[in-house]
Amino acid sequence: MGRIVSHVYHGDLRGILFREGCEECEARVNEGIYGLFHLDFENLVKLARLATEQKLVSTDERKSRRLPTENPDLSYLDKKAIEYLRAAGRLTFRSGISQEVCE
Repeated sequence: MGRIVSHVYHGDLRGILFREGCEECEARVNEGIYGLFHLDFENLVKLARLATEQKLVSTDERKSRRLPTENPDLSYLDKKAIEYLRAAGRLTFRSGISQEVCE
């Protein structure tokens, strides 16, 4: 899988890393955790920073609540990617995998 920073000009599409209305962004996020492999290091760090700033309950619109700290520029796809990043982190830390194994 290649590390692609940007694939198209997004214009006014809503989102920070993954834009609503962009078929390729949607396809990447729909790959689940594997979709994160498309991000270069800088954008992966940006996604991690966004994840720490957000207090999202769920990407399911019926369950999600908008908190004062939520960034209004986040797209549904950004929120979904944040949840995948969090899931990967939980899996890693709960399983006891150390940093040495990941290097």
